[in-house]
Amino acid sequence: MKHTLYGVLLSAAVLLGTGCTYYEITDPTTDKTYYTTNWDRKDNKSGVIQFKDMKSGKQVTLTNAEVGEIKEKQYKAAIKD
Repeated sequence: MKHTLYGVLLSAAVLLGTGCTYYEITDPTTDKTYYTTNWDRKDNKSGVIQFKDMKSGKQVTLTNAEVGEIKEKQYKAAIKD
């Protein structure tokens, strides 16, 4: 029983530590770039997205944003500045 619980906890820790996706979001109107690990589309018709910019800590809402996945190293360097 003890070993089973340990195995479950270890598996959960591995799953939580992997699978994070990093995004670079650009506002083509202002050329401002934001960084986040999660974003939501407000609705399918308007193209509006919402997310928390991890560099500034602010909630951002954009229309016509360009969203791209980036590597963890690039993300960490960008939010560090």
